[in-house]
Amino acid sequence: MDQKYDGTNEHFYGAAYYGGYFSQFAQRAIGSATGMIDPAFWLRRGPGTDFYTVTPCRILDTRNEDPLLSGVPQAFSVAEACGIPATARAVSFNVTVVGPTGSGSVTLHPGDLPVPGTLTVAFQAGVTRSNNAQTMLATNGSGTIGAYAALSGGGEVDLILDVNGYFE
Repeated sequence: MDQKYDGTNEHFYGAAYYGGYFSQFAQRAIGSATGMIDPAFWLRRGPGTDFYTVTPCRILDTRNEDPLLSGVPQAFSVAEACGIPATARAVSFNVTVVGPTGSGSVTLHPGDLPVPGTLTVAFQAGVTRSNNAQTMLATNGSGTIGAYAALSGGGEVDLILDVNGYFE
C-alpha cells in the first residue's frame, strides 16, 4: 500500500526537485553552504511535493539486457511500472552498478534533459557499488530517466534500479 509522506521534512523534497544528483543528505550539507539550492523551494507547496512509498521493486536490471556502454546515453521508462503512476514527477531509487570493465561513474537524470555534470554512483573496475538517488523524470511527460556511463578507457557496466517511492 502506498503511503504519503507527511510533509514535515522539507529537505527531503529538495532532493527530488534538483533531480537527485546528490542524496537528500548531501543536498542539506552542500546546499546551504554553496547556494546551490533555491531557498524559496523549501517553503513551496503544491504539485510535485508529495512523496509516496511503494513496495521495493526492481524496475531495471541490464544484466538481463544490454549493459550501459561508456559515453552512450540511454533512456529507460519508469512511469507505470512497479506502482509508479504516469503522473509521477520524480522517483526514489537504490542504484547498483555491477561488473564495470573500468573505473568510472553512472549519472541518472531526467530522460529528456542533457547529462548534468554530477554523478549518481562512482566505482572502480570490477567492483559492485550502490547508492541511493532521487531523480526527476523527463519533463516532457514520457516518464523516462536517462542513464549515462563514463568509464576510463571505454567499456561497459550493468545497472540495477530498485524503486522505493515516487514524488507527485
